[in-house]
Amino acid sequence: MKKAVFIVMLLLSVFLFISCVPSNTNDGGNSSGDSISNPAPLEILEKRVETENNFGLTAKLFYVVTKNISDKTIIAYKVEIIGYNAFDEQVNIDFKDSLIGLVQDVEISPGEKDGENTYWLSVYADGVSYIEASIIEVRYKDGSKWEK
Repeated sequence: MKKAVFIVMLLLSVFLFISCVPSNTNDGGNSSGDSISNPAPLEILEKRVETENNFGLTAKLFYVVTKNISDKTIIAYKVEIIGYNAFDEQVNIDFKDSLIGLVQDVEISPGEKDGENTYWLSVYADGVSYIEASIIEVRYKDGSKWEK
């Protein structure tokens, strides 16, 4: 009986160890989610946070400037924005871990920049000092799309 329990415990330990080892993602160790074989068609050139005060409310404005590095015209895209405080700790934006920004009704030709005058605003992000951003989806003029 002791041998059977030992064997079961050993097999369970091996199973738990194997299930905890990260799988090979074939992205060369790139943990940002952008696979080398599937890079985002928009390069993020600039990310910034501005603070605006109106009628006693403090709002944060999140800017993400991009450049179309694909060979197709882009008509819409989604960007995930994650906020951080001065201690490099992730903080919520609008009570969520991240903000999904949507840009549509644009035509960004190959090589063109976009976003200099586009921002997302939140009055529930007071602790945000800086942001990180990543492109998560792109729609092309030809009807096709790219996803992270």
